[in-house]
Parts: sequence; structure tokens; C-alpha cells
Amino acid sequence: MSSTDPSSVDPAPDELPANRPFAVGDGSRVVRGSAVKEFPLGDAEMLLFHEGRQVVHTLNTSAWAVWDLCDGTRTVADIARELSSAVGHPVDAVLADVHAVIGQLGTLALLELV
Repeated sequence: MSSTDPSSVDPAPDELPANRPFAVGDGSRVVRGSAVKEFPLGDAEMLLFHEGRQVVHTLNTSAWAVWDLCDGTRTVADIARELSSAVGHPVDAVLADVHAVIGQLGTLALLELV
């Protein structure tokens, strides 16, 4: 898994929710928001449409991999271990990327804490 940068989740700058911090720990469980609809764009990107806010976001393959594992059954650490195993990168490096992606998706109201 390559290092995830802010461009992995592509919100319109004026659509960022104000003052909605989304902090998670390694033991936190997150789930995809019920108001979010998914539309794969081939094998490289995922389009997310938040019905309630009428906002569209795109995910690159790295962010999509994290998104796909946010089903409420895995902890943040579980997601990092699973992705680390799949891509052969150290868990600590992947964990930092997972935290970044989950934090950004949560701030955009696409993920919810369980």
C-alpha cells in the first residue's frame, strides 16, 4: 500500500463539514455511513455519493481498500494488519495510512463510529 496523501479522498473544498473532528484509536470500529452510496469506477476508483448532503467524493485504490474494510466488525488495527498482509508493507506504516484515510472519511461524514 503506497503512502496515502490527502488526494486519496477528493472532496470539493467548500463541502468540508465545519468542526466535525473524527478521531479514532487503534481499537475503534468504524462503519460506512448509511446515507452513502457506492459506485465503482473501473478497478482504480470508487465514487461515493452522500445522499443526505448531496455531495460526491472519489477514492483512489488505497483509500478504497480501507473503505471496503470499514464494515463495523474490524478495528482500525485489524484493517491495518489485513492490508499490511495483503501488500507486504510493515504494519506500523500501513496503520498510519489507515488512520489518515479513516480520519478524512469520518470528517467528511462518510464513516461513523460503531
